Amino acid sequence: MSRKKAIIILASVWCIAFVSLVFNWLHEGEKRGDIVTAFAARNYLSTNGVVSVYADYGNKYMSVEEKEEILKKLAIAVGIDEDIEFVSEREERDGGYMATTSYSTYNNYSTTDIRIVTVESEGEAGIIYLEQYILMELSIDNSVESAVYYQDKIKNAFEQMNIDADVTLGLKGCVQGTLSNAKKNAICEDIIKDLNGEMVIGGGDGEVYTIYGYTEDIEDYVLNGTIKSNITVMITYDKASDITWIQVGTPIIN
Repeated sequence: MSRKKAIIILASVWCIAFVSLVFNWLHEGEKRGDIVTAFAARNYLSTNGVVSVYADYGNKYMSVEEKEEILKKLAIAVGIDEDIEFVSEREERDGGYMATTSYSTYNNYSTTDIRIVTVESEGEAGIIYLEQYILMELSIDNSVESAVYYQDKIKNAFEQMNIDADVTLGLKGCVQGTLSNAKKNAICEDIIKDLNGEMVIGGGDGEVYTIYGYTEDIEDYVLNGTIKSNITVMITYDKASDITWIQVGTPIIN
């Protein structure tokens, strides 16, 4: 094969790869936009977006340094790249011990908490059993787009470390006063429709109203018997403040 022909073929391969990359990026962007649009169609007094993570990290022993390395990678994923000071604690609990290595930070608009929790228990013949969990929560005020963006970043960080993690997104906003059940149902229907989904089950009276839906546009889902759902809309009323909270979670609200 001539050098010129090889260059042409290589250029074609790169062109195809680039087009595929752009298509995937746009496709993911459309889904992100749907979630933001579905949630943001109301005039909220304020909003909050929360990305929550739960990962069962098995029973392998890890040194404090190994735990800190994982936490540092997750901190970098959400844009924290300054010198990080971790806190390690160990306390006796329920006949065993619980060790926690964590990092937390906050500012005027966001709060980040990342931790690895190790539960130690003693079995027969003095054998020590370990359970380890990675927990993470990122809370951002008045920027639901940022919460959706960082959900993707956090998912990618766990995938790169080959860690199977449940990453959920919750968006909530408040409106003044109370809402009728008809209005609550209409809001739920509109949100699920904007996500190309269908209502599955739900309802409620009084201060809590919850609807579950399902859409093919969101990969993750939870299974209740044989019923799939990956959209949760919860509407709650706070009497003390006379405000109603509208929450949207995918696949669930933590």
